[in-house]
Amino acid sequence: PLPAGHIGLAFESRYGLRTLRDCAALCRTCAHCAYISFNLASNDCSWYRHCDLDELQDRQGGYRSMRVREP
Repeated sequence: PLPAGHIGLAFESRYGLRTLRDCAALCRTCAHCAYISFNLASNDCSWYRHCDLDELQDRQGGYRSMRVREP
C-alpha cells in the first residue's frame, strides 16, 4: 500500500508499475489517493488527494494524469 498523506510518490522500480493503469491500481489501495500522474521514463507514479486537472500547466514530457476516484 501507499504511505498515508496528501501527496506521495511510488517509484516504478519498487512497485513494478509499467502503465497508467498500474499506477491507478496502486492508488486505489490508499484511501487518501484520488489523483495520479504517471511517467514510466521518469520512474514516477505520483499521487495526490486533491488536484485541479484543468489547471495543470505542463501536459508534455511524457506525464499522464487522471482522477482515480472522488476525493
